[in-house]
Amino acid sequence: LAIGLMVSAVVTDHVPGVGWTTPQSRILSLVCVFLIGASFRLYAHHIRINWRWATVAGLVVVASLMTAGFSSVGRVGLAYLVLWAGVVLPKSCHKVGAKTDLSYSIYIYAWPTAMALTSLGVPDWGYVPFVLLTFAIVVPVAAVSFHLIEKPSLRWKDRGPSAGIDSIRDRFRHRRVAGVNPN
Repeated sequence: LAIGLMVSAVVTDHVPGVGWTTPQSRILSLVCVFLIGASFRLYAHHIRINWRWATVAGLVVVASLMTAGFSSVGRVGLAYLVLWAGVVLPKSCHKVGAKTDLSYSIYIYAWPTAMALTSLGVPDWGYVPFVLLTFAIVVPVAAVSFHLIEKPSLRWKDRGPSAGIDSIRDRFRHRRVAGVNPN
């Protein structure tokens, strides 16, 4: 399925007059990347993680970017490099995001911020300034949102119906031990 969608994405990206409109082909591209990651997870026991394959993947990414083949093979190489980096990075890097994870807040605020900047004509300044300005605005907003909204809300995640039946069972056990009738 991932290979079929990747071929479809290549056709829609590179063959004039064939395929879907641009927004649809972008969605198809994101679905391809997701399915590549899902395939890596599904076949994890068959994928070797070593520097040789990482070198090959890096060369594939660079070559595909230079030859406009990223939508076909470059995505697979990039996915492997991300997987490889996650495995070989030192343990100190594994602590990143352990206490403060801004990813969800960035996810929430990036699109509206980018759209607001687009309406102000910031993309006319160029792609790099547009991305950097979006990032410079989103990260502080995401940090404030995390500390004022998300982090306090996370304290409640193990309470109530969303905590599951074990939480409810433990609450009633605690009342019986304390001599309180749960009824």
